[in-house]
Amino acid sequence: MPSGTRSFRGASVSGRRALAAIVLCLLATGALTACSPQGNAANKWMRDHPIVQSSSMHLDGCEAMCDPSVSAKIKDSATDDQVRQLARDSAQYLAGKNALSISLEYHSVTLFVEEDATTTSALADILIAITHDPAVTDGMVDTRGLDLVTTKAQLLPVYTAYSAGSPAPVSVRTSWGGDGFSLSNEAPQLAADGGAPTCLANANLLAVVGDLIADPEVTSLDASMCSDTNVGTIDIAAVTRVAVVLQPLAADPLLAANTFTVSVDGDLASDSLRTVTAASAGYGPFLDFLGALPGVTTYRTTADGTIAVSPVAAGQCAAVTTAIDAEPRPAGVSKVAVSCGSYGVYVNGDGTVPAQLGLVAALAALGAGDAAVPVYVSPTRLSLTPHQYTPVLGRQIVDAVIASGLWKTRPTEIAVFDRPTVFTVEWEAGGEASRATRSDATDPTKKLLADLDAQWTAQRLAQS
Repeated sequence: MPSGTRSFRGASVSGRRALAAIVLCLLATGALTACSPQGNAANKWMRDHPIVQSSSMHLDGCEAMCDPSVSAKIKDSATDDQVRQLARDSAQYLAGKNALSISLEYHSVTLFVEEDATTTSALADILIAITHDPAVTDGMVDTRGLDLVTTKAQLLPVYTAYSAGSPAPVSVRTSWGGDGFSLSNEAPQLAADGGAPTCLANANLLAVVGDLIADPEVTSLDASMCSDTNVGTIDIAAVTRVAVVLQPLAADPLLAANTFTVSVDGDLASDSLRTVTAASAGYGPFLDFLGALPGVTTYRTTADGTIAVSPVAAGQCAAVTTAIDAEPRPAGVSKVAVSCGSYGVYVNGDGTVPAQLGLVAALAALGAGDAAVPVYVSPTRLSLTPHQYTPVLGRQIVDAVIASGLWKTRPTEIAVFDRPTVFTVEWEAGGEASRATRSDATDPTKKLLADLDAQWTAQRLAQS
């Protein structure tokens, strides 16, 4: 429950009457704001100040009781001393009012007032300094740090100026939206563990950030001194080039806790994503080999050493996968995952590529399009999800899986659709035990699942 709220569970008669009065107030006014005497009083108090241009009150939380928040806009004509005085007055007004919050906006920069007058005075000094800085167009100031908006050209100078010596986190961005360029030194993972809320600036990272900001093929940048740096580019060629630029940073021991990614348009879900790691320095020739394979359009690298190749046309799946299997993989590449439309296979040197491709060929012969039997094969799982399950198809799938032998070394899962829900039967590696992954199947579906398990058991025993 948010701070400043009270639960009415088990309330006395008088407490319930108070709650009823609040509800009646809401119904009568049609607005929550009329039911907060504290908020309304604070809003009136704020409006009475001669340097306040406008003031409004809204309510936060509203699970049991609501926390009033007053936002005031200060006149542009106000002097620095008047702004400081209003900040101090607001801090004194807040004292003892736990559920109330006040913010002051001056020249597009917002200050969140604290109850402690000394703290608020210090924040007001920062607010005023920012309003005199032509490089900052917008911002927020509170005890949690500074969040500033500037131009792309001024991003690095503004960050450097305000983060120098600041014990609180500093974030600088080109817009409040998620797109664009941003730079910060916030370290929430450290603060959560009782450590410092910021981390030390890395000169190498700052130098690369400066180069990326000036790079015309870089479309977005979200860089943190403490954790992730994500770069967006105009195309796949630029992704490859920027990955090389990021490589020395990934190999820097002082940045071992950071991750570095680059993709087209900064899309972390894109097939173009490259996760740059210390090990990926040796990926270059292998990635060049992948890019030259007929049928390979994009590939992505991940932090766990996986290279995902997709999409490969189904007709080229066997040739591409076999070629990858024959090519020595660099150290650090745990596996290559190949996506061929409805079929997903992998290469990691375990000798199962022929069995995987044989299973794909057998399933492809059972149907395509809406009648396809998609399969995903990984070192730890074999998963089949036919689009249109029938008992006959179930028996054919079991025959193909048992013949592949892949079930001996990993769990196998076959799906039976009872739309819109998917019910599956899963067998352990070796196929000796099974379980239904849901218990709310209809009677017809239960029969399908039982028949599928019986078919599996019969074929497994026959294979043995």
